[in-house]
Amino acid sequence: MKKEYDIEVFNRIQKVKAPAYLKTRIAGRLTAQVQEQMPLVRVYSLALAIAILFVMNFNVLAMSLGNKQTELKGIEILSTSLGITSYNQLYND
Repeated sequence: MKKEYDIEVFNRIQKVKAPAYLKTRIAGRLTAQVQEQMPLVRVYSLALAIAILFVMNFNVLAMSLGNKQTELKGIEILSTSLGITSYNQLYND
């Protein structure tokens, strides 16, 4: 019975004519809203943080490439001291 009562309530809903000024009021409120802007201090601090992050990443990459070159030099020194070749050549041509 309760479900039938709920459906009857919806059947009694009638269309209402909107006032003529309703659209102009809505448009006026939308245009009157102030655009929120992020403070410049926050923008500059965020840009600085991103720049520092990029510099740190670049330094880490540069250091890792430098370590590989020194590691290769160490391998070459070891291989020459042992009298073996340090490159990957299968046959001596």
